[in-house]
Amino acid sequence: MCGPQKEYDPLVRSENAWKPSKLEEDERQTVKIFRKVRGILNKMTPQKFQSLLQKVQALEINTEARLRGVVDLIFEKAINEPSFCEPYANMCRMMSQFHVSSTPGSGSNTLEFRKRLLTRCQREFENRTNEEELNAMKIKIENAEKSEVKQQLNNDLELMTMKQRRRMLGNIRLIGELFKLNMITESVMHNCIMSLFRVRDEDSLECLCQLLNTIGKRLDNGKKKTRMNQYFEQMNKIVREKKTTSRVRFILMDVIDLRLNNCVQRAIKSQGPKTIEQWRENNSHYNTGVLFHTPRVSLPHYPVYVTYLCSHRDVSS
Repeated sequence: MCGPQKEYDPLVRSENAWKPSKLEEDERQTVKIFRKVRGILNKMTPQKFQSLLQKVQALEINTEARLRGVVDLIFEKAINEPSFCEPYANMCRMMSQFHVSSTPGSGSNTLEFRKRLLTRCQREFENRTNEEELNAMKIKIENAEKSEVKQQLNNDLELMTMKQRRRMLGNIRLIGELFKLNMITESVMHNCIMSLFRVRDEDSLECLCQLLNTIGKRLDNGKKKTRMNQYFEQMNKIVREKKTTSRVRFILMDVIDLRLNNCVQRAIKSQGPKTIEQWRENNSHYNTGVLFHTPRVSLPHYPVYVTYLCSHRDVSS
C-alpha cells in the first residue's frame, strides 16, 4: 500500500522567469506555416485545387522569410513532380501578386512572389548541370581502391545523375507552363531555346525537346512560324548528323513528328493528373460490365481438363 503523501510548497514565480522572445515565437510560427504548406502540396490534385489554393492564401505569409520559404517549397515540389507542373503553375499565377516588405539593405522595398519564383527558375536553368559535384564524385570513384566501394560510388553517381536530370526537365516544364500563363515573356523563351541550341549536349537537347513539347504550339503560328522553322531545321540537322545517342535522336524525332501532327499529343503522352469527372468520362466503358466480347467456350470439368493436359505434355522438350 502507498504511504502518506508528502506535502510540497507551492511554486513561486520568479521575477525574471524565462519567456520566449518575439523572434523565437516568429520562428516557430514560420516553421508551422512551412509544415502546413508541405501538407497542402502533398494533397494536390486537380479536383482539390481551389480548396487547397484558398488554404495557402489564408496563411499568414507576411514576412520575407516566409514568402521565400513558401516559394521554394512550391518550386521544389513542381520540379520534382513534372506531371503536376500545370496545377502548381496555376497556383503560382494565383499567388503572383503576393508581396511583403523587404529587410533593410536588400536593395528594394518589397519582395514579390513572382520575382522570387522567376529568379529560382532562372538559377536552376543556368545551373542545370552541376559539373563540380559530378566531377568530384568521378574523382572519388577513380581513387577508390576496393571494388565494393567503387561499385557503391558508381551507384551513387548514377542516382545523382538521375536526380539532376529529373530536376532539369521538371524546371523546363515549369518554365513552359508559366509562359503559357503569361508569367514569362516570349522573348525569354526564345533566349532559353537559343541557349539550349548553343550548348547542344544531350541534356540540353532533351531540355529543348521538353520545352518545345510544352510551348511549341503557342509559338508556332503567324509570323512566329519563320523562327520555328529555323529551330526545326537545326533539329533535323542534328538527327541527320547522328552525333548523339539513339535515345536523344528519337526524342528529337518525336518532337519533329509532333509538329507535323499539328502539335496533337499521342494519347499515351498526353495523360496527366485528371479530375474524378474526367476519369469517369474517359473510363465509362468500365461501367457497362462488359470489357471484352469473346465467344463462350465450354471446357471439360477443370480437374479432368488439367489432368488431360498434364498427361499429353511433351516431356522431351
